Amino acid sequence: MAALAPIAILLSGGIAWVGIGRAAETARKRATLDLIEKSESSQHYQVVLATFKDTLGNGISEGRLNELADPQTEADKLIRRQIQQFMNHYELVAIGIGQKSLHEVTYKNWMMTTVVRDWNSAAKFIQRERWRWDDHSSCWVYNKRLYENFEAVATKWAIGSNLAHAKISQTTSTHPAVPQGPGDKAVPRATPDCA
Repeated sequence: MAALAPIAILLSGGIAWVGIGRAAETARKRATLDLIEKSESSQHYQVVLATFKDTLGNGISEGRLNELADPQTEADKLIRRQIQQFMNHYELVAIGIGQKSLHEVTYKNWMMTTVVRDWNSAAKFIQRERWRWDDHSSCWVYNKRLYENFEAVATKWAIGSNLAHAKISQTTSTHPAVPQGPGDKAVPRATPDCA
């Protein structure tokens, strides 16, 4: 009888461990569903989504891209800010998925094609945002970390589902010819493109 006590303790511990794991997964699923519901029903989300679609949904010209890199009007400043807020939402979701605080399968089942489509629409804008002018070194720098989590999730899902996805890197486009304004301020510790 005494020999059964350690087995019972191990069995109880195993059952508790499985229960904790299931509870954590249920909590992640619930958090993911709450995030989806709150985002999609939020007035702010609807506004930034509409701005994103209107501005980037059908592609964007180089001229318009440059106008948004250095917005001169209050309207363009607002558009730039709303596009960034929309993409920040995806970046935050992607971070949550990467850290397993959100349930990837649940979010993917609901949003996969939308995430990949929006990544494709945003890629040209993001590529322009990644290039920054560094006044200290008088060089262009490429900040590949900008929206890298959004890119990773969209790329993973696109490849896994055979969807087309935009690929951007330091070599897929050159930096702008000249710095154009406050949008071109470099972030600290970026790698200079002075070669």
